[in-house]
Amino acid sequence: ELDEVNAYARSILSYISNFGKEEEMKMQLGSEEAASFARDMGPTKATSIVTCIPAYVDKDGASISTGPSPSRGGQNSMGQMSHDELEAILQEGGGEIPGAQEDEFDASLVPEGAVEFNLAASEIADAIQEVQSLPLEPVEDFEVPDNLIEDSVLDTLVADLKPSFVPLPGQDGVSHSADPLTGIVQKKLSNGISVNYCKTDNEPQAAMIRVVASGGRGIEKPLAAANGLGSVALATRALSEVGAIGQWERQQVELFCVSNLIHFVLETTEEFVVLDFHFASSGGGIRAVMEMIHLLLQSPRWDNASLVRAKQAYRAHYSSLGKSLERATLNNALTAMVGGSCCFLDPVPEELDAVTLEGAAEMLMAQMVPHNLEVNIVGDFDESELDANMLKLLGTLPEKSVDWEKWVDHSIHFVRGSLEQNNTKFFLADSDERACAYIIGPAPYRWQDISRGEGTEAAAGGTNVASLFDANDALQADKRQEHPLFMSVSLSLMAEIINSRLFTTVRDSLGLTYDVSFELQLLDRMEKSWYSVSVTSTPAKIDDALDASLHVLRELSTRRVSQQELERARRTLLARHETDLKDNSYLIGLLTHLQCETVPRKDLQCLQELTTVYNAATVADIYEAYNRMGLSDQEIYTCTGVSGENMEEQDAEAERQRQLEAAAAISEASQNGNLFEAIRIALDRQSKQ
Repeated sequence: ELDEVNAYARSILSYISNFGKEEEMKMQLGSEEAASFARDMGPTKATSIVTCIPAYVDKDGASISTGPSPSRGGQNSMGQMSHDELEAILQEGGGEIPGAQEDEFDASLVPEGAVEFNLAASEIADAIQEVQSLPLEPVEDFEVPDNLIEDSVLDTLVADLKPSFVPLPGQDGVSHSADPLTGIVQKKLSNGISVNYCKTDNEPQAAMIRVVASGGRGIEKPLAAANGLGSVALATRALSEVGAIGQWERQQVELFCVSNLIHFVLETTEEFVVLDFHFASSGGGIRAVMEMIHLLLQSPRWDNASLVRAKQAYRAHYSSLGKSLERATLNNALTAMVGGSCCFLDPVPEELDAVTLEGAAEMLMAQMVPHNLEVNIVGDFDESELDANMLKLLGTLPEKSVDWEKWVDHSIHFVRGSLEQNNTKFFLADSDERACAYIIGPAPYRWQDISRGEGTEAAAGGTNVASLFDANDALQADKRQEHPLFMSVSLSLMAEIINSRLFTTVRDSLGLTYDVSFELQLLDRMEKSWYSVSVTSTPAKIDDALDASLHVLRELSTRRVSQQELERARRTLLARHETDLKDNSYLIGLLTHLQCETVPRKDLQCLQELTTVYNAATVADIYEAYNRMGLSDQEIYTCTGVSGENMEEQDAEAERQRQLEAAAAISEASQNGNLFEAIRIALDRQSKQ
C-alpha cells in the first residue's frame, strides 16, 4: 500500500528530515505522529557525517590536488566523524572537532596561489539545519510519451516527401539481399543517407545503431573564434547536456530512453561526429531509436546554459592536465609534433571562451545533413520492421544543401624542430615517485595506396624492400599492394611484432619497465597518422627504458623480422578477429565507412577478403609499412614525465648515477682491450649531455 511505503520512507529518511531535532522526534513517538513511521522500524537518527574535503582550493574555490592532505584531527582519511563526537558538537551548539590538530605538512607541496580549505563541523550541521527551513516544492510529474512522433505526423511526412530506397552506384535496381560472405545488406535512401546492416545473434533481442557524419573536429577553424578550435567538441557536449529534442523536455526524453532500454552517446573525433545507440530491439525499440535520430537531426534544442556547462567541463579537463603525469607527458609530446592550434589537442581556455552557441551549432549541424550521413545497424532485429522504420523516420529527413568549401579540414603539419624541442621532460610534484615516457612519430595512414607511389619519399633510405622479394614474388607483391587493406594489414602485423619485441627486450631481458606498449593512431579520412610508444618505470630507470624502447623501434632495420615472428603475429591477429566477431561493437566498427565518400577505399571487398589479405602478407610487406614510419631524430618526439617530492635532488642524483655507470662501462671496455667500444660509450654519453 502507498501509506506503508510512505511510512518506511519517512522512517528511513528521518535522520535527515529531523537532523538537530532528535528530542522533538522522541516526543512524537508517544503521540499520534508515531503512526506516520513504520511500526517495525521507527525513526532513524544521524550517527555520523562523512565529508570529502580538499586540502587546498584556488582563488575561485576549485579543488587543487597536492600530495597527502594535512590530517584534520578527529577525522579519518575520508573525513568521517564518529556519532559520539557528532552528538557532543550538536549539544554544545557547534564548534571545532575535539582534539583537532594538524600534522606537519611539507609547504613545498602547496601549489602557488592556493588557499587552505578549512571547514568546521558546526558549519556542516548549520548548513543541514538551514536547508530544512527552506520551502519544499513537489517534483513535477512528466508525461512519458509512448512515441516521440505521432503516427499522423509521420503519415503526413511520408505523403509529402515520398521516401524510398534507391539503387547503389553500379546497380540497376535496389537489392534487399545480404552479401553471401559477410551477411551485410547495403542500401541508400532517396535523401542520400547510406545504410549498412548485419543481422547477428550475438546479443539476443538487442542491437546497436551508429550514425556517422564526416567532418568532426578537423573542420574547426584553426584559431580562437566563434566557430574555431573546440567548437565541434563543445557543440556535441552541449547538445548532450540539453537532452531535450523537439517538443519533449530532457526529463521526458530520459524517461523515454529508460522505458525503451535505450542508451546513446553523442561524441566527436578528429574526423567524424558519431552517435551510438544500444537498445532492446523488441517491443518497438527500433522505432523508438529512429524517432530519436529523426528529432536529434531535425529538431535539436540548443541552450546557452548547456554551452556554459560544456565549457566548464572542458576547462576543468584542461586544468587537470598538469595534475596527471601520463596525460601531461603525452600532451607535451603531441604538442611538439603538431605545434599549437590543432584538432589533435584539447582546446585551451582562450579557444573555449571564443566559441559561441551560434558558431558551435552551425559547425555541428553543417555535418549532420542526410547526404553526409551513414547509418550502421548490427544486432538481432526484424529486417522488415527495420526497413519500414528507416523509410518513415530516416527517409523523411529533408535534404539540405551545404557549401562544403566553407567546411574543409584545417592544415595539419608535423613540426620538425630541434632535438631540444622534440625531446622534453615534465616534472610533477607528488607524493608518489613514478615515471613514464612517450615516443611518438609520423606513420603511414590506414588507406595509403603505395601502388600509386604515395609516400615513396618516406621510404627513401629505408630497408631495400625489393631485395626481400623473390623474383617469382614480384608480381604477387604488386597485386597485394594494390589491395585497399594492404597498408592497414601490414601496419597491424608490424605493430604486433614490435609489441612482442618491446615486451621481451625492455621488460623481460633488461628489467627496465613493468609496462611498455606500441600503438598506431590510424585515421580513416585524413592522410595523417602517427605511432606512439608508452613506457612506465621508476624515475631512476625511465631514461634507460626510453632509450631501450627507441632502440627496439629502430632495430627492425638491422635485425630483420623473421618468418616465425610473422606467423606468430598473424595467428594472434586472426584469432583475435574471430573472437571479436562475436561482439556487436566490433562488428559495427567493421561496417562503419563502407559507403562513406570520404573513405573511398573501404568497401565490402575489404571485409570479404580481410582474412585472405592477412594470410597473404609477407615479411617484405611489413617493411613496406615500416620504411614509411618517421624514425629519424628529426621525426621522433619524446617526453619523459617524472613525479616525486624532491624532483631537483632526484634528477641530480639520477644524473650522477648515470655518470658513474658510464664511467664504469668505459673502464670495463678499456680493461678488456676494446678501445673502440670505450670510445663509442664516451661519445654516446657526450652527445646526450
